[in-house]
Amino acid sequence: MNAFLAHLGDWNAANIDSATSQKRSVAEFLRKLPAGDERDYFGEVVARRFPTGRFNVWGVPDDPAAARSHEKTQPGDAIFIAPATGNNGLVQFCGIVDTVPNFRCEKTSEILWKDGLFPYLLFLNAEVGVIPWYDFTIASGYDPSWNPHGYYLRLARFRYNNSSNPLPFLEHLRQKHHFKPVI
Repeated sequence: MNAFLAHLGDWNAANIDSATSQKRSVAEFLRKLPAGDERDYFGEVVARRFPTGRFNVWGVPDDPAAARSHEKTQPGDAIFIAPATGNNGLVQFCGIVDTVPNFRCEKTSEILWKDGLFPYLLFLNAEVGVIPWYDFTIASGYDPSWNPHGYYLRLARFRYNNSSNPLPFLEHLRQKHHFKPVI
């Protein structure tokens, strides 16, 4: 199990509302997507992984470095989403990845985000809460001055209580920082 960070940066923070902060439905995408791989993925994989038909989705930018991190992301990995870093920064969402398409989802990206292409998708049941950037970095073994520069990346040095397993850290977020499932 790996841990990943999606840092939005100020220019990209608006996209959090159209994806992670609200549940989306399989039916919505089956209605909107044309026939093809993306529609088939929703009808076969996403529908099976999310029996309620509702899920959260995160998109990774159309960038070679982001694509390499996306290729490393597997079901069961933890993701932390930070709209901002530094003194006013925070991590606002987290979750365990349920499924990761191994192809670009450009049509789905166009439905979700009107202001950019984020074709590398991750499907999860997100949790919302707030942990200040300083607390997140100290707890996970990073320097508080670290700036991920708006990237999606694997947290290679992630450590919490002398373990690289992010599950105890997710429990810490639930107990101490009131992270709860997005409804």
